[in-house]
Amino acid sequence: IRFGLKSSMRTEFDRTSFLSRLKPEDRSYLEKLENEPSLFDLLEAWLERTPFLAFEGFEFWQAYRQRVLDLLEKDREIVKNLPGLSAEEREFQLREADATRDSFEALFEPEAYERIRAGGEVRLSQKALLAALFIQLYRDEPILQMPFQLLGWLQNIDERFTQWRYQHALMVQRMVGKKIGTGGSSGHDYLKRTTENNRFFKDLFMLSSYLIPRSERPELPAKVLAAMRFRLQDGT
Repeated sequence: IRFGLKSSMRTEFDRTSFLSRLKPEDRSYLEKLENEPSLFDLLEAWLERTPFLAFEGFEFWQAYRQRVLDLLEKDREIVKNLPGLSAEEREFQLREADATRDSFEALFEPEAYERIRAGGEVRLSQKALLAALFIQLYRDEPILQMPFQLLGWLQNIDERFTQWRYQHALMVQRMVGKKIGTGGSSGHDYLKRTTENNRFFKDLFMLSSYLIPRSERPELPAKVLAAMRFRLQDGT
């Protein structure tokens, strides 16, 4: 709960909330925690405050969007003109290219983004997710190194929790097979579902879907770079 996994998001404990199995005082304590800012909430608010995305007339997301669309169109032309492909293979790859384009468009269009967010595909706000992507793309800039490392540490936490859950599920399967779990759950099946669903920072793992080659990143204007880089008082 402190990391940001709310009861409404958890895999149910065989159609009931795990809170219903706790003592009243413990249940009240955890319900109180759910009304306090979690680490996920703080991360989202922090990412939304990321500067440099819009700076003195420069709009990063306009430049990035155009670069992405140009790259996708190049890929589409390559598929169209690639010799040796059968008609079925060409059609399949063109559909994949269109699906990739739609995925990127959902990232940039507020209404489309809110639809996939409402469907549970992402949790972070659009502004926060785009800021995290900016940090990933320009992590070589000294001012973004610590933010980049922080995002990596949060992924490590999520990954290790997931690994623990998976190992636990395997151990239960090995010990009791398909029998009911010792806590009254469906055992291995329930634990396997929690491994897949009870994630804290899944959005950060999805950022790789939107990365483009470093050589193709939009070039940041000199004023943006000057603001991002550490400088001495004499300007050097």
